[in-house]
Amino acid sequence: MSSLHENLKSFTLGDFYERLSRIDIEKREAVLSNYGKNIVIAGPGSGKTKLIEYKVAHLIASGVEPSKILLITFTNSAALEMKERVVSLVGKPAELVTWGTFHGVCNKIIKENYKIVSRIIGNGKEIWPGKDYRIAEPADIVRSMRFDPEFSKLIKIRVDFVDTLAKLLSANKETLDESNKLLKLTRGAVEKYVGGYELEKILANSNRLLDGLLELYQLFKVKHNLLDFYDLQNVVYLSLTLDTHFREKLSSRFEWVLIDEFQDTTPLQVKIVEFLSSYHGNLLCVGDDAQNIYSFRGVDFDYIAREFIKYDRTRDIADGAKLFKLTKNYRSTKEIVELTNKILPPECIPRVLRSVSTHGPRPIVRTVYHQVPAYKEVVDRVEEFLKDEEKPSNICVLVRANREVEEVAEELENRGIKTQTLERKTRERELLLESVRALIRAYLKVLSIVDLYYLVDKLNLLTVSSIEQLKVFDLFEELGIPVPRTLVEFLNHSFTRVRGLKVNSQLNRDFQRILKFVAQFSSAEEALNNLEYGNVFKKFLLDDAVVVTNVHQAKGLEWNSVVVLFKLNRLELDPEEKRVFYVAVTRAKKRLAIILLDKAFSVRTDNWLVERLSDYIV
Repeated sequence: MSSLHENLKSFTLGDFYERLSRIDIEKREAVLSNYGKNIVIAGPGSGKTKLIEYKVAHLIASGVEPSKILLITFTNSAALEMKERVVSLVGKPAELVTWGTFHGVCNKIIKENYKIVSRIIGNGKEIWPGKDYRIAEPADIVRSMRFDPEFSKLIKIRVDFVDTLAKLLSANKETLDESNKLLKLTRGAVEKYVGGYELEKILANSNRLLDGLLELYQLFKVKHNLLDFYDLQNVVYLSLTLDTHFREKLSSRFEWVLIDEFQDTTPLQVKIVEFLSSYHGNLLCVGDDAQNIYSFRGVDFDYIAREFIKYDRTRDIADGAKLFKLTKNYRSTKEIVELTNKILPPECIPRVLRSVSTHGPRPIVRTVYHQVPAYKEVVDRVEEFLKDEEKPSNICVLVRANREVEEVAEELENRGIKTQTLERKTRERELLLESVRALIRAYLKVLSIVDLYYLVDKLNLLTVSSIEQLKVFDLFEELGIPVPRTLVEFLNHSFTRVRGLKVNSQLNRDFQRILKFVAQFSSAEEALNNLEYGNVFKKFLLDDAVVVTNVHQAKGLEWNSVVVLFKLNRLELDPEEKRVFYVAVTRAKKRLAIILLDKAFSVRTDNWLVERLSDYIV
């Protein structure tokens, strides 16, 4: 205990103020704000990560216990990177900070308080979620229903049951209305689970087939102690909404709550943030509304501005928070920043970026009327940039859609220019990872009904038709495996029986990659806990190949030279497209070329982009 106390005292205010001169005055003001709700609008290339890093350092140096700091990011890799940077600045105390994504933090809250949460959600009955709940994708839960004899009868009767429900549940559910609907369904499912039920009557008594299917789905999750990924946030939100005592107890744990990429939070996540910071009232939210490009997930910055920070556009102030702006751009040349200021979407919080970099070539805009010459123009620009770049990987072509990624890459390859794409999730790899996780749980003898779906339907390793059958036979004997000495041996032996593994070279390579990752852990439990997509399928860029990717994949990244290909009509139809374009342009550090595809560009006079870019057209 004393060594921990000494560790916590090892980073002092004196140490912190010695380092404070390393950051600019804009960041310093936000870092030194000691209380209340703080909103930081961080322009592209302004160093928001460094601001968060120094904020955590300042809090620890000021005497805030690291365990009372909660920092939420949007990806596990971002959380890990942030943690490494803060630990390098502060030392060991930073390891005690609570880090994680929204889903990860909510999962931790449920795990640590599952009795309280299940009582609140179940209206007094501690049924769901239980302590050892399993998290799975909605579609996988639906498809595992066939292994429960009760539910499989209904699936056989209704051929379209699985696809209808799976598609419905995969749609966005991160809204406050959907959360309240979940509560009603869950409490109904708990009541039926406790009091007895007949599945056929549930469907027969529903006014709409869809409502009946949802009720069955919820009952299935209660019965088998399953949560889908949407449940994690919904359950925490509802628990904190319905029980003020629980809200006070939980929020009192966190003296400060810090949120990265705040512009990408949904209204549901905003409410969770409000609840978690309600006791002490100290909050730092860092983001850029001009880079809000995830409305398809339910993200709504208008809601944040209106309800959360009470932003007044006429006065450019937030009545509900302290508003800071980071306007120094450390990424791009003065010429690129000048263009960036011209294309700031009109509905965004105003700011004028200032480049601290040197001068560089003036960005160019080319307009073309058809797709074929547009692709040719992209290739021409890349060839020009290759003359000035030491490494082709310093050049990136940004397009809007995955289809365009493939077509542009093919055009470049045809001209002898080697290309590469950024790693993006594929359903095939996700299924493979879930299948390996199912096998590891089989090895640990903690199989769930969802794991059975993977072992039977996806891998064709087992022939059982129900969860009851699985309980009465020996898995190793069924797979023909002599008692394996290691997890790697077990996985290797199991996958030799997977159809298609030998003939599908990509699947085989991916499996070997997973196997290599698993082998580094000393226990199966540790391997299972770390077996995540981003940990396994990291991709390192090749120096000798130009990057071709879509804008969403490129968010947060930067290249010396960037070529942006965009269809102008997209920018007229949807305000979000203006923000996507803004994100694309702000990836460039030294050289920028924009190719706009639109038949009528040259005669337009009322388009916001035409007005702003006309001086750059060549």
